Amino acid sequence: MKHLRLIFVISFLLTLCVETHAQQRLLGGDISLLPSYEEAGTVYRDEKGRVVKPLEYFKEQG
Repeated sequence: MKHLRLIFVISFLLTLCVETHAQQRLLGGDISLLPSYEEAGTVYRDEKGRVVKPLEYFKEQG
């Protein structure tokens, strides 16, 4: 039991020493289904609720 506690404490202390790197954030989307969504009547809106053309809007937003 004493050894188990020692192993736990050492493991915990080692995790504090590990340097973590910030994850690179990747953004993107799959627009391959966009035509079928539009055919089905999907309406795309901006943050203010205005109807937008999806490809133009996505391009503007980056």
